[in-house]
Amino acid sequence: MDVDVEGKRPRGIRTKKKLVAVAIDALVEDGYVRATTTNIVARAGVSQGALFKHFSSKNELLAAALAELFTSLRQEFRERLNTKSGPDRVAVGLEVLWALCHSPKLTAAFELYLAARTDEDLSARIHPVMLAHRAASVEQAIAVFPPQIQAHPGLPALVAAMINMVQGAALVSSVLPNSTAAPQGLDVMERFVRGELSRLLEDLDAV
Repeated sequence: MDVDVEGKRPRGIRTKKKLVAVAIDALVEDGYVRATTTNIVARAGVSQGALFKHFSSKNELLAAALAELFTSLRQEFRERLNTKSGPDRVAVGLEVLWALCHSPKLTAAFELYLAARTDEDLSARIHPVMLAHRAASVEQAIAVFPPQIQAHPGLPALVAAMINMVQGAALVSSVLPNSTAAPQGLDVMERFVRGELSRLLEDLDAV
């Protein structure tokens, strides 16, 4: 079996993981248009043949890169949340979510979303990745809220709306960087979430 220099795993697995990591870097640093297969293989130090040995197309590679990018964002959310102090986990969670949504990684994901609008193959490949990430993100965010409200049937919809609004603000900011002051936008978001939380708690009290 062809193994890497450390003899720990097949070389092909190592090459495939490297291509995914490099594709993420190309998307984040160069953008979707310039993240060509030529760019990616040059960064990875492999041939075009090696790329297409592991991925049937550029779109398959980009879908794999998006899945890995999302995994790293969720991991970063957990890590940042755990390092933030303070009893108000909702405020901390919103702050972390806001920061991550305005990060270059998610801006790169936005570019893929927009490209998929007119690319049916890319859309078909990233759609399940996006659905899985959304479900995992909502589940992750629910855990930030007070235990007494986590089982409320209305909480997933609130969390999904919260994520949509933060991502929408981030998308606008990526195109018009000076259009919205981040602290003001975050403050508006927090007021909205707290208002909806109060409504959900009232529902529970009424039961």
